[in-house]
Formats: sequence, C-alpha cells, structure tokens
Amino acid sequence: SESLQKLKEDAENRKKLEGAKINEKALEMLHDYLAGLPQNSRNFDTIYLKVLKDADTSSLGLDLDSDALTKRKALDIVLDFFRNNRNAISNQLASTDYDDWISSLGDEVDAAGESVSFYEDGGKFSEEDRSDIRASGTSEEKRLLNEYYNFGSTFFFGSAVQSKVASLDQASQNFSAFATQVTTRGVLSALTDDYFEAQENKTSGLLAEIRSKIGGLSSVTASDLLQDSFNIGTNLDHDNEEEDRRKNLLSEYLTGKTSTEDFLLAMSDLSSLSNIFGASIATKVYSDATGLKGQYTSQLTDYVNASNNLTNSLNNANDAVNSAVALFADNRLDYFNGQLSSLQGIYDLRNYEDPTNPGVPVFTSMDFSSLGNYISGISASLSGWNTAKGNLQTAFASYNDAKATLSSLTPGSDEFLTQSNTVLSKFNDLKTAYDEARGYLQIVTGDTQSAYTESRNLVTQMKSEESLSGNFLLNATTLATAPAGILDQYTTNPGNFTYFASLQSGPVELLITEEMSVTLGMLGLAIDQSDLSGVFAKSTGLDSITTSLNSVSTTYASLNSTKTKIEDFQDGLSDRVVVYLGEGSKNQIDQEELISYVKDLRNFFITKQQNGEQVNSSILSALETAGAYTDELENLKYFASIAVADRTESNLNTALTTAKTYTTTIQEARTLFVELQSTLKALQASGQPAFNSITQIEAGLQKFASLQTKLQGSDFELDADVVSGMDSLKNYAWEIRKEQLGEAFLSELVSNTSLDQFITEVRAGKQWAVDPNSASTNPYALSQNTEAKFLGQALTETQIQELYSFLKVYRDQAKIQNADLSKGIESVLISSDPDIKEELQKQALAIGYERINTSLAQGAFASASSYPPELADYALVSNFSAYLGAIAAAATANNQTVDKSEVLRNFLLTYGIASQGQSLLENFVSNFDTRNSSYYLPDFLKERDLTYAYYSRSATENITPDNMASLTSWLQSKKYESSLVNSLNKTVRMDSLLSGYLGDPDSEYLDYAGNKLSGGLSDSEKQGFVLYKAGLYSPFAALDPMSNI
Repeated sequence: SESLQKLKEDAENRKKLEGAKINEKALEMLHDYLAGLPQNSRNFDTIYLKVLKDADTSSLGLDLDSDALTKRKALDIVLDFFRNNRNAISNQLASTDYDDWISSLGDEVDAAGESVSFYEDGGKFSEEDRSDIRASGTSEEKRLLNEYYNFGSTFFFGSAVQSKVASLDQASQNFSAFATQVTTRGVLSALTDDYFEAQENKTSGLLAEIRSKIGGLSSVTASDLLQDSFNIGTNLDHDNEEEDRRKNLLSEYLTGKTSTEDFLLAMSDLSSLSNIFGASIATKVYSDATGLKGQYTSQLTDYVNASNNLTNSLNNANDAVNSAVALFADNRLDYFNGQLSSLQGIYDLRNYEDPTNPGVPVFTSMDFSSLGNYISGISASLSGWNTAKGNLQTAFASYNDAKATLSSLTPGSDEFLTQSNTVLSKFNDLKTAYDEARGYLQIVTGDTQSAYTESRNLVTQMKSEESLSGNFLLNATTLATAPAGILDQYTTNPGNFTYFASLQSGPVELLITEEMSVTLGMLGLAIDQSDLSGVFAKSTGLDSITTSLNSVSTTYASLNSTKTKIEDFQDGLSDRVVVYLGEGSKNQIDQEELISYVKDLRNFFITKQQNGEQVNSSILSALETAGAYTDELENLKYFASIAVADRTESNLNTALTTAKTYTTTIQEARTLFVELQSTLKALQASGQPAFNSITQIEAGLQKFASLQTKLQGSDFELDADVVSGMDSLKNYAWEIRKEQLGEAFLSELVSNTSLDQFITEVRAGKQWAVDPNSASTNPYALSQNTEAKFLGQALTETQIQELYSFLKVYRDQAKIQNADLSKGIESVLISSDPDIKEELQKQALAIGYERINTSLAQGAFASASSYPPELADYALVSNFSAYLGAIAAAATANNQTVDKSEVLRNFLLTYGIASQGQSLLENFVSNFDTRNSSYYLPDFLKERDLTYAYYSRSATENITPDNMASLTSWLQSKKYESSLVNSLNKTVRMDSLLSGYLGDPDSEYLDYAGNKLSGGLSDSEKQGFVLYKAGLYSPFAALDPMSNI
C-alpha cells in the first residue's frame, strides 16, 4: 500500500540524512582543526594530539541526544582520517598552497551542507527535475543528482560515513524485507486482500496471464468445461430448424452491410455472433474475421499511403525533364553546328596547297577518312535535333495532362487507380522519350569528341611532316585566344611550348591556328559533357516515380486479394451455422488435453512461486484436486500401455524402481539448472560478468553431462527449457575457454611459437601456469592458469579447428604489431578471409599512423620509406609540419614572423627531398590555411586523427552534437575537410552520451539521452554505453589483440 511504501522510503531517507549530517559535521571539525593556523603551529603531531584528546573526552561523555551522537561519530571519522593520511596532511601544512587548500576544504563543507539540505527536503528529484538538471543543471545540481542515484558518492568521507550508518542501513533493509513479506503473504496483513484481488481481475489478473501462456486454454471457458463434463451421447444429427433460424438471423444481421468495412465491423461483435453461431463456433468466426480485418486494414493503409506518395512524387519529373529539354536550346544546336564547321575546316586540309608551291597538296600522307566519317555522322545526327526535342516535349505534355487529372481524384479510390494506370502509361512514354533524348545527345557529344580526338592526331602527324617538335605551337594571335589553363602552363612550364614571334610559312601558320582550334574545341566539349552529366544525373527523380507507381499497383493487388478472401469468408458464413440435436459440443476436451492442461498449470504456478509470487491457496488446492484425477488418468494410460504378460508384481516393482532412479536424476538436473540460474542472476544483480564464476559453471556443466548420460536409452527425458538453457551455458563456457586459450597463445608469441606449434600443444592437452616474473618482459603475459581441455575432456577435432580459425586473426594482429610495414602485411598473414584481410590491412595502417605520431612526439622524424605507400605522404607532411612548428615556436618567442615558403626551401635543402615529395609539400604549403596533415591519410584514418583532435581540444571549445553548421565551422577552424562532419558528429554524440551520465538507472538515462540527441540513440551508441559502464569503451579502435580477446 501507499502508506507501507511511505514508511519504507522514510526509513531509507533517515539513513541517508544521518550519513549526510555525519559527513558535514566531520568536515566542519576537520576544517576547524586545520584552518587559520599560524606558520609556527602547522605541525601535524600537535594537531593530531589535540584530535586524539578530543576523541578521548568525547568517548567518556554521557550525552546521548542525536546531535551528540552525530558529533561523536564524526570525530571518530576525523581521527581515522588523521591516522591514515599523515604524510599528505603534513605536506599540505608545509606547502605554500596552504591557504588554497583550506579554501577548497571550506568549499567541501559548503557542499556537504547542500547534501544535508537535500535529504532534509526528502532526498528526491522528480523526473522533470532530473531531465532539467541533465540538460542545463549547474555543477552543484549535477553533484546532487549523482548523490540521488548513488548514496554517499559525493561525501568527502564516503565509505567511512557509510560504515557509521550501518545500523540504520540494516534497519532500512529489514523494513524493506518486512514490506516484501507483507506483499507475498509471509506476514498476515489486510494488504494480502488487495494483492489477491488484483490477481482475480479478469482483464489483467491470473486468468488473462494463464490464457496467454498456456496453449489451448485461451478459448476454453468455465461453461465449456462444465458442459464437457456431461456425457449426453454421440448423436450427430443436425437440428435443421434451429440451423435455418440462425441462418435467417445471420442474413438479417448482415442486411445493409454492403461495404467491406461495415461487414468487418459486424464481425467484431462477439455477442451478436454468439447468438447466431453459438459460443464455440462464434469464437472461431470472430478469430478468423479479426485476422482478415487486420490484413485488410494494414493493406488498405499501405494502398492509401502509396496513393498519397504517388501524388507527391509525380512532380519529381519536372526538374529532370525540363533540364533535358533545355539541352535542346537553339544556341546549343548553333554551338554544335559551329563545331561541325571547325571540324570541316580541319578535314579540308586534305586538299591544302602551299601558296609557294601551287598545285601540290601538302598533307598527302595523312588519312582523313576517319575524320570524314565522323563529320558525316555528326551532320546526320544534328538533322534529327528538333525531332528528338519535339518527342520529349510531346511526351512530357501528355504526362502532365494525365498527372493533372489524377491530382483531382481521391487517393485510394477506384477512379484514382484507373487514372494511375493511365499515368503509368504516359510516364513510360515519357521515360522512353527521355532515354532516347539522352542517348541522342550522348551520340552527338561523343561523336564530336571522337572527331576532335582524331583531329588532334592529324594535327600531330602534320606537325611531324613539317619537321616541327611535339611542343604546343603558339604565336601572338593564338596566345591571345588561349584559355587560362594553357596560359598557366605556358607561364610555369614554357619548355612545353614553341612560340613563333615572326611570320612562318603557310603550312606552319595553318598548324599553329588549327592546334589552338582543336584544343579550344576539346575544352568546350569537356565542359559541355560535364553539363550533360549533371543534367542527366537528375534522372533519379524519374526512378522515384517508377517506385511510387509500382507501389500503387503492388499494394492494390495485395488489398484486392484480401478483399477476395473476405468475400469468400462472407459467402461461407452460412455453412458455418451448425447445431446438433444432441448438442455435439460434449466430450470435445479429450483426456490428453486435460492431462496437458493440468501439467502446464502446475508448471505455471511453480514458476510464479520460484519468482517469489504468492498465489491464493484455494486456487492451488482446486488445481491439485483436479490433478489427482489427471494423475490417475495418466497412470492408467501408462498401465494400459504395458503388455499383459509384463503386468507382474516383480516387473512392475522393477519398473517403479527404475522410474524413481530416473526421476531423481531429472530432479537433480533441474536443481542444478536452478542453482546455476541463481548464480547468474546474482552476478547480474551485482554488475559482475558471468565469467567470474566460470569454474562453477563448468563444474555444473560436467555434472549435467553425466546426468544426461544416465538418461540415455530410457523413456525419460529432461524438460526442453532445461536442456536449452544448459546448452546455452555450454556454448558460453566454450567461448570463454577459447578466449583463455587465446591468452595462452599470445603469451607464447614472445618465444616465437607458431600457431601450428600451439595447436600441437593443444592436442597434447598442455597446461599453462601464470609466471609472476614474466609481466615485465612479455606484453601478453598470462593472467590466469588454463589448460587445453573443455569440461574436463580433451578438445574434439571440431573444437580444435574452431580454435584454429579463432586464433588466426589474433595471431595476425600480434604479428603486424611488430612487422616491417613498408613491405606490406601479405607475407605475415595466414588469414585468408578477404573481409578479415581488409580489416587487418586497415589495422596495419593504423599502427603505422600511430608509429609516425609517436616518433614525432619523441622528437624524431618518421622515415617515409618505413611505411606503406598509403602513409608515405602523411609521414612526409607530418615531418614538415613538425619542422615548421618548431621554427614558428622559436620565431614567436623572439617576436618574429615565419615565411612558410622559405622554411620549406630550407627543409627541402636540409633533408634532400625528391621532386615528388617537393611537389607534395609545395601543395601542402599553398593550402596551409585550409589543410592539415590528416588530409593525406586514408579516409578511415582521417576519422581517427579527427577523434584525437576532438578529445585533445581546449576546455573552452564547447561543441554541440547534431549542430552540423557549428560542427562544420569547428572542422574548418582545425583545417579538416568539411566532409568529415558526420564522423565528427558521431564522436561528439557518443562523448555527450557518456559524459552526461551521472549514475542514473540505465533505462531512464537512455530514454533521456535518446530524446536529447537527434533521431534517438543508435544501436552502436547503446552498445558503447554498455561497454563504458563495464570500463571497456574506447573511442579509438583497439589495435592490441589482447584487448580484443
């Protein structure tokens, strides 16, 4: 009851308030003893003697009021504190920070007073208060919230105070136990009436629970059982008059219920159905109708949603098609005609004659036929320009007309479905026209590109024929028309160009002009091709329409199929009206069902009692009365199954003895199972991992295996839940043993034991013992003794092979820890799984990344040649960054500035960097304001580097999860790429989740955090929280195989 709960809570709060007062009083005393001391009085022994004297005086006092008792307990704590912290107190008394120390001690006194006030006010926070404090509470409020979840967690004298309130704690526990006894009828109380009354509730009590958990009883009523008890014969003649009457009732009942919805609503009235069909059949009709109604409602919702989604998605074609139509603009046709003219000019060079030598063609050795074919094809294609454009526009107009008609109809209606089929047809026409238009433009562009490529080849051949170099030819005229890219190259690499300052011969002047013409044409086409790709990338809008149209068709087909089932169901209702003259529902529950019901009910109530729940004894008494009969039925059935010749007293006594032996074995197995269950529950309640009791679990499994062996070949078997539970425990124990053997394997790596050698030792049943002296020399030293056995038996071949596969990965992980990464890891791996090899490759790169950073942190440059190619650029850039940082730091100390380009030149000269590395560093310096060295890492290591940066940020950098604009700004301030914003947000979310935890109940805190973080918590975030509470979480992936084991 509420009053009992209030008494229980008051007892608990009294204990906590008393503890808070003792903590406050002890802090006040400590402060009084230590504060305001002159320099010559800050002597530990003098102060300690005073505390000791006060304690002796206090112990002799006879004052027993609550304040005096609190003071006495507090003084005991202070005396113990002085005894246990002599050196620390002495150092603080002699320190120059003495005043700060006393000030902080005063702050502790104030905080202790706040804890007292908190418990004086009831020691509670409402759910709303807790949510507000988590979100925006002060540090003092969050400290009290932590105290709310964990009594004594904020006390200066934590465990010492809790020992002083042990008697109150015991009283609180005793009262809690008393309350539990009351609710379970261990103590006679009027409360038991309320408790059993709740069990008798037909909606939520025992009956509802029984029907949900025991198969076959969900549709059996008390009247069914009563009627079944009377045997009125086996007459199966139909009562035709009654059947006709009920069929008329059915017809009248369904009159006017023409729609599917109305019919299903009528089928949901169990009372009316019982009047027509009778209770038993009505229940089945109602069940069938309920199932059909669920299907129909779900599929109708799907169809209406699909129709609504279709209406919303049809406009997705606009952008894609309008953009495609825009590609057929007249100016683009003019552009391609201009390109065709330019190509024609190059093609006409086949007949070019040098003005100085009339009548003799110059370029006779070149084959212009391929270019001519391209020009003919382009010309033919361009003649169909307007046709392709018109087809697309016509198809789009027809589609829009059909779409407009559809938008005026009600989604989900029959008219809507008919029109959606019309839209589908028009959309398919539009899709065809769109694909044809895309193909047409790709042909025009592609052929023009190919023609220019052929033209460039011809110009190159013509230059060779005129004995010109392969350089790009320029004169004043073409230089003036050159694009920016060529001008930049001409400025930075003039050796790649030949510039003619004076007028050249006719053929040379012609080639200078045509080379620039070809180049400009190819550049223009590249830009046009990019525009073309961008436009047709919008075709995803058309794909979404296809999905929506198909969804309408699919959901309607499912809905129509269910409507057909409902019609068939309705048509068959009349045939389900069955009435027998002898009321044929008699004797429908057979003996096996009765035996099964009683057995299941017994197990049901036994389970409730094992869980500490009390059941009204009259229910159990009635059950055992029924059980006496079903037990006798079961015995008679068993006796009837024995051959007549074997029904002798001797044989039956032998069978009884055997049965008792097997029954005892089964009971032992159940008891063993329950004991292991209790052990696991206790471990779970205390927050300890199950492997802490693995020895007990293995011993239990061995005993269980021997009990199973006893039952082999008999007619007796263990309960399925026991066998299943023990199998699960066995699988768990095997996983633990594999991990223990994994530790043993890693411990032998220091002596270069191969995996094959280790497996040989396993086959021999080797035992490994902890060597206390090896911890300093072996990074994988054993933490516990182990042996190559499982449940006392040598490992089977299957287990050995499983162990081998299990250890391959850890062997590879250990190997790459010390491998020469510059040669790759293929030579040291034995794992063949491509996914595992990919992860190991990533791990190797992560190890290399850590080595580079460690080397730089120790003041030594990382040798780029010692690392895989994927890390070489990062190593070089990081070396230069460290070099530049050192120079900049020295300059800043002398109020000087640094020229990064000059620093780079000195770095290149000092360390002899090759030309490729020089280009890389020049690129880095030119982008120094927007790029850090992580830019040159593989993507997954960029995320690792970013995580390090986040966790090493300054305390003033407050970063809010899910604020993508703010996160992007922070990335840019740290010179990271903006594309890493999702990775950063993932890290910030997890940090926010873990740092905000104040000891709350898991479910309450996860609900709060899920509401606070956008989209709720992901499974990986919940898993990270669980690992964090177990002390196993790290934001950085573990590189050490022992950590993974």
